[in-house]
Amino acid sequence: MGTIAHGTVKFFLEKGYGFVVPDDEYAKCVGGEPFLHARAIPAGLPLPLEGSRIKFEYMSGGKGPKVTKVHVIGEVDKDFVARQRAERAKKSLKDNPPIGPVAATVKSVMGEFGFFENPSDPVEGKEIFFHKNQLPEGIEPKRGDIFVLTYCKVKKKDGSDGLKLVELQVEKKAAPKKEAPKKKKTTKVVARKSKKANGKAGAATTATA
Repeated sequence: MGTIAHGTVKFFLEKGYGFVVPDDEYAKCVGGEPFLHARAIPAGLPLPLEGSRIKFEYMSGGKGPKVTKVHVIGEVDKDFVARQRAERAKKSLKDNPPIGPVAATVKSVMGEFGFFENPSDPVEGKEIFFHKNQLPEGIEPKRGDIFVLTYCKVKKKDGSDGLKLVELQVEKKAAPKKEAPKKKKTTKVVARKSKKANGKAGAATTATA
């Protein structure tokens, strides 16, 4: 049986693994943050999210501590998540200062991530990558939406240059559609018919003696 501890999930990837930041100071000193694999999560428990509070068992191993069994997966610690994201952003921006704020249009959304058009060159420029965990709570971007944001240059895994969202600041309404110009009203002049019958001229004449 491993040592019982409590902690917060630092991250947990879709591939089925991640790391835990333990509350216990001893756990932090036995080799770092315990490795968490989906195999340690019993059937019936949901997969953890970034910031999920958990109760778990861990053991020391050759590559560091690892979680052997998860007992409880609780609610997400939003303060922890905010601190984590702030630290990641600070580290990312150390060598790549942010650009903006600028207004950018959502080009595409695919599941948990998407892209903004590059406002400096929307046709040929590199698109700005974003992940939904970077967005304020309740924001669900859709293609064509316009946001005010800052972004930075990054190096992709293949070594090429890319752009990444730093902070989404303000949502703007989509640009209004241009209405077709309204046709000018034409006023038809209709000649008044003479009140006099038999086709006589309607203009009144003054009789002279």
